[in-house]
Amino acid sequence: MTRYRSTGWVIAFLLFFVPLTSALHAQDINNQNQLERDGYQVDPNMRVNKDSTNVEIKTPAPRLYQWVVTPTLGNIVSQPVDTLLHQFQNSNYTDGLRGHYNYLGNVGSPRINRIVMDRTSNDQLLFLQPYSFYLRQPWEIPMTNSNIPYSNLTYYKAGDKVNGEENFKAYFSVNATKDLAFGLRFNYLFGRGYYANQATKEINATAFASYTGERYQLHFILTDDDIKVNENGGIEDDRYITDPQEMSEGKASYETMNIPTNMSDTWNYNHATTAFLTHRYNLGFTKRVLLKKGSKEYEEALETEKFRRAAEEEARKQEELKLKESGEKPTDRNRSDKREDAKEPLDPSMMGDSIDGSKPLFKSVYVPVTSFIHTAEVRGDIHRFISTNEDADQYDNTYVDYQSLSNDRMTAMLIRNTFGINLMEGFNKYAKAGLSAYVTHKLNRYSMMSTTENVRDEYDQQEVFVGGELRKSQGTILHYTVRGEVGAAQDALGQFNVTGDADVNLPLWGDTLTLKAHAEVKNELAPFTMRHYHGTHFWWDNEDLDKVFTSKIKGELLSTRLGTHLSAGVENIKNYTYFAADGMPAQYTGDLQIAQATFEQNFQFGIFHLDNEVTYQKSSQQDILPVPDLNLYHNFYLRTKLFKKVLDFELGVDVRYFSKYYAPAYIPGIGNFALQSDMDKVEVGGYPFINLYANMNLKTVRIFAMFYHINQSNGEYFLTPHYPTNQMLFKFGLSWNFYD
Repeated sequence: MTRYRSTGWVIAFLLFFVPLTSALHAQDINNQNQLERDGYQVDPNMRVNKDSTNVEIKTPAPRLYQWVVTPTLGNIVSQPVDTLLHQFQNSNYTDGLRGHYNYLGNVGSPRINRIVMDRTSNDQLLFLQPYSFYLRQPWEIPMTNSNIPYSNLTYYKAGDKVNGEENFKAYFSVNATKDLAFGLRFNYLFGRGYYANQATKEINATAFASYTGERYQLHFILTDDDIKVNENGGIEDDRYITDPQEMSEGKASYETMNIPTNMSDTWNYNHATTAFLTHRYNLGFTKRVLLKKGSKEYEEALETEKFRRAAEEEARKQEELKLKESGEKPTDRNRSDKREDAKEPLDPSMMGDSIDGSKPLFKSVYVPVTSFIHTAEVRGDIHRFISTNEDADQYDNTYVDYQSLSNDRMTAMLIRNTFGINLMEGFNKYAKAGLSAYVTHKLNRYSMMSTTENVRDEYDQQEVFVGGELRKSQGTILHYTVRGEVGAAQDALGQFNVTGDADVNLPLWGDTLTLKAHAEVKNELAPFTMRHYHGTHFWWDNEDLDKVFTSKIKGELLSTRLGTHLSAGVENIKNYTYFAADGMPAQYTGDLQIAQATFEQNFQFGIFHLDNEVTYQKSSQQDILPVPDLNLYHNFYLRTKLFKKVLDFELGVDVRYFSKYYAPAYIPGIGNFALQSDMDKVEVGGYPFINLYANMNLKTVRIFAMFYHINQSNGEYFLTPHYPTNQMLFKFGLSWNFYD
């Protein structure tokens, strides 16, 4: 794989924006505190512009609102802006913020979640599922609405130019109007790898647009992902890690890049392009609403009117000054407050001229009653497995002409359309929840290798579902969503999916006690890639795979004040489908159960903090679905403010640990995880990974520095069989928000 040197242009790109920060000063504490109480993400600085007459004009503090949309009906779900200092040092971890994933050791490499009930499925090519660290579905990409342009640059660096890793992210959003916003997102990841033949290169480019008017709403996302991973098949002998002195003939250590691997000149390549559109038109009525004093809307209306009048007064003074300099006499025609097109206050009859907040304010509000919804998705995926150096006995089977190489190619095209109607929540006092009905049509087309030269085998899959959703998202006490769909035609016949989520928030002794519940029952086709795949060494057509029936129930209890989070759940799967040790799909026709319980407890003693997470889980069939009994995460750190309380600072050490078990092995030829072979079965786990880190936050800049894997020793630091993780190294990261 070609090695790219991106450090120089990344740093140059960052430095290009440094002069822009000179505009971020002149704090307005009152505005900031009020906006933070209203739930906005606020830059601590106000921007000050000077015109040619040296008159200072203060612009409002930045106000950001971010959300994602649901994939079927395009409902808006708000989410916080990612500006938190805590856990920033773990945000580029392939094994997750708290180490829940097994992966191949290099950043961006394939991974699998050890917490089985948290695994997600993908109805497209299964080859993309192991890259969940990097890939984002359109409905997982945040949209932004802000009063001024917002951008973020983030850069991660570890190791050196020979073996290290880099990840550069950029996010930009700007509003053309109050309701119309556009944005771009870019992510470039390059992991050179500390072991031979394991480099990763991943590039994502995303463009998005949103319009959130009263009557019409639209969200459009176009994303393109390119992933190329060099495959080494793991190291030839684990003793290079577990007993390096024996393998290095008495030397103290063995250079990782010189450890022999099972493969060379082998790559997995995946490309995914998705266009996603969801839009709706609302029918409703307009009513006049009294703004409550002290509310966010009241204060915003008051500030907006003050700002508008101050700007008009300044413009009038400038116009009179120009007329005076030219010798002309000001007239009423020149007065900005007398122009016919001058904007009126929200309600001049109620507001008066003083704008002191003593008069009531009203506004006209459009109340939507019914929405007509259309959601469309067009997606194209390409998977390739390329090997130009294979041994004759490397694979058990060869299905096409063998010339010491593989050149497998499979493509998938998805076209999905959903049409729905929604009776809106809260349009009157009796409409306590929103009710939706919809119909979805899916067309999937797959193309793969054939035994006939220059011919492709193609498969079509069409599904028609009808469904409905009952949703309550307003209010502070109770929220719930119940959604169900059933197959109505084509390949969807016999399939169904019913899910329910609810949360209750109870005020208790100055705290809010939250109870959550989740339940689902579904009967679905096994993933297409489990039923059909044609490659040089892996080939199957399993039309006889039965539908997979799953039932799950889970409950959670959260207390913010006590720092407690307790969750427990059980899941039953009939006809569980998996990859066997030979890399071929298999199905367990009986019932398989998983039980899981997670306890999180955070403690604070002044500036000292201790975060803890303990997960216990059991599988009724460890030989079919292996799981570790225990997963642990502990983080001890101090947090304080330095330099006159302008610098947030964290210094800490965290540890990840899971008990030993026969973890799934990775098979490069199918790009997925499978059961281990009985001939070469090893346990992984029982080894702690300890990191020492420091986090800093200065206004709009976050920085971390970390010594990763400080406890490295002659041991078993494997997360995946025969794939050792990186040894101790230094990591660094920087994230910078810009409001301009």
